[in-house]
This record gives sequence, structure tokens and C-alpha cells, in this order.
Amino acid sequence: MPNIKFFSRTFAEYFRLLVFGLGLVIYVLYFKSRVNQSDFQVLYSAADAAIHHISPYPANGSPSVYSGSAFVYPSVVAYLFVPFTWLSLSQAEYTFVLLSVASVGIALWMLGVKRAGAYALFLAASTTIVSWQMGTLNPLFVLGIATAWRFRSKALVLGAVVSLVAFAKLFLLPLLIWLIITRRFRALAYSFAILAFLGAVSFLGGPLSFGHYLSLLGQLSRHEGARGFSTSFVIRSFGLGQGVSELISFSIACLLLIFIYWRYRVTESEQLVLAGMIGIALVLTPILWSSYLLLLAVVFLLVFSPEAAAVLYALLSWVIVTPDRAGMLAVVLLLVVVLLVSIVVLGWSPLHPSFMNEIRGHLERFAAEPRLVAAVVVSTLFIGATAVFDFRIQPAIEVQLSLLYLLPLAILVLSRQRQQAVHQDN
Repeated sequence: MPNIKFFSRTFAEYFRLLVFGLGLVIYVLYFKSRVNQSDFQVLYSAADAAIHHISPYPANGSPSVYSGSAFVYPSVVAYLFVPFTWLSLSQAEYTFVLLSVASVGIALWMLGVKRAGAYALFLAASTTIVSWQMGTLNPLFVLGIATAWRFRSKALVLGAVVSLVAFAKLFLLPLLIWLIITRRFRALAYSFAILAFLGAVSFLGGPLSFGHYLSLLGQLSRHEGARGFSTSFVIRSFGLGQGVSELISFSIACLLLIFIYWRYRVTESEQLVLAGMIGIALVLTPILWSSYLLLLAVVFLLVFSPEAAAVLYALLSWVIVTPDRAGMLAVVLLLVVVLLVSIVVLGWSPLHPSFMNEIRGHLERFAAEPRLVAAVVVSTLFIGATAVFDFRIQPAIEVQLSLLYLLPLAILVLSRQRQQAVHQDN
């Protein structure tokens, strides 16, 4: 006689998979139609120019550099997008959207996410939506970092992936420090060799020299750095000059690096090092748009459990930004979905009598960490001060600063918990 429980469990699993699949299709079709793939269109045009032996770069010093439609990557990146030129622009855009969403999904799987609800939360996060909605490379960078973490014991794979990611986006060069701190010198050697090869191909045989490329990036940084979410821009909002702001940003990054190295010597937790290097990259970059914050998904997954990371990332993302041209109805529906799925993923039941006891337990554990309490208090006072004294800082930047301030504290708390767990096992 067939096992009824087996069939009921199988049906439930397939039903959840069907609901998730249908939701994913609606999700992609709806948001894809709400904005054009502006970043991808630049890459598509650069690839088309490359195969016709035309320089994809704008004239150095011209306003077109920061027009939003200028190609500002190493020339090798343009050739990587040549296969997309075999399709029409519309077909290529949809293909890249699917590639971006799939990249995020595969990265989540590599980082240990198993529950469908957690996948839904990461995909429903506004920073994730903006990243693929605009056709950015950030989903591919997230996949690259996840691949590097998954295959960190394979020196060649690790070195190749880190060098590709860092070469395409120079602000991710701190990933190389991860290899240094964890003494993965063989992978580091592969990274340097591949970076040298990519640099030779791009700048010795390409349409732009390395010096002119840095000049192009400098011009772009000076213009776009005056907007966005970068740490140096936040500091300049207090009336300080650009040079002082950059020096303070660099000092913050150095202090964070010292802190991470110290915690690694105590805990030997490689997760904390990689999470910290991503944090340092976000602190140092002179240009930081909301789509870059997709990288925080990796940080949260390295520091917290998959369920907690999904909830934190999804909820905080909607405080930072809303997707372009999403419409009020879509925003409200997604927020409701995020809240409901968060409750399910965390296993909370507000109607259950033990719910308040569970909340009380979380608060007691939180109160037992005075450093974390102090961090929350300082962050709250900072946000309140910006509102009272009108420092003209965007609310999203205040949230970003709070996140960057809380990251070292979260690492400290997590590493202490791991030390206690190891001590108990012994």
C-alpha cells in the first residue's frame, strides 16, 4: 500500500517549488519591464565596438566619461560580452537578466543557503533587484566571490577567480589581502600572474594605456563620488575637503583591517576575514551606488546563519533604496512578502503563546553583549544627530554607516560565540 505520508510530503515540496518558480517568473518579467538595462547596454555597445576594432572608451577629459553611458572597464571585459552581440539588444538584455538572477541563486547555494524562503528573501531584496534591473556586473561579482569561497582549497581556481573579479572592478582588490592574511600564497601568486597577463592584454595591446585608464577612473570618481553612498562622500557632507575625506576613509579601512587581523589570529575564522575584506572594499571605493550593496549579501552569509542573513539583508535593503519605477503596488506587495517570509524563515509564530518568551530571550542575549548594545546606541544617536542638526546626509547613507559600524561588532560577537562553542566541545 502506498505510503500516504511520502506522497503528501512530496506534493508539498513540489507545490512550494511550483509557487517559488511562478513567483520567480513574475518577479523577472515585472521588474525587467520597469527600467532599461543601462549598464548592460554600455557593455553591449563596447563589445560591438571591440569586434569592429573601434575604441569603446570615451574621450579622456570629456563630460561623456560621467554621462552614465561610458565604458569604464578594462578592454578585456568588452570582449567577454562579444557573445551577447550575436543576439539583438532586446534578446541580449533578457539573457543577461536571466544570467544575473541565476548568478545570485548559484552564489547563494555555494554559500550554504538551502531553504526556498531564504532564496526568496535574497531575491526580493531591493538592492538585488536594482543590481540586475540596471544590468550591472554585481551579480557576477557575487558569484565570483562565492566561487572563490567554495573552492578556496583549490589554489588555481581561487587565484583565477579573485584576479578576474578584482581586475574588472578595482575597488575589490582588498580580496587579495584575504589571501595574504590566510597565507594562501600559492593562490596569491596565481592571482598576480593572471592580473599581469590581463593588464598586458588590456593596456599594452588595447586602445588605452594604463595611465590613461587611471586618469579616466579618476575623472569618473571625482564626478560620481560627489553622489551615491561612498564613505568619503558622507565625510565630505560634514564640510570637510576631498583630500581629508579620503584620508579619513583610508584610516577607517586600516583600523578595520587591523581589527580583522587581530580577530583572525584569535579565532582563525577565514569567514570573518573575507567578510571584512568586502567591508573594507565598500569603505574605500570612491563610487558606491546602491547596487554595489548586493555584496553585503555575501558578508551577511559569512557572518550569520543563512536564515538570519536573508532576513537582515532583505529588510535593511528596503530601508536603503527602492527599485526604479517599481510602482507603489509592487513595493507594498514585496514588503508584505518580505515580512511574511521573514517570519516563516525565522520560525516565529506571533499567535503562539511562546512568541513573547522567544522575543524576550533574544533581547536578553542581545543585552548580554555590552559592545553590541553600545554600537546600536551610538548608531542611533548618530542618525538622530543628522536629523536634528541637518547635516544633509541621505537616510540611506546613515543606514550604510550604521551597517559598517556594526559589522566589526557582529564579527566580534560571532567569533566569541564560536570560541565558546569550541571550548564546550573540548
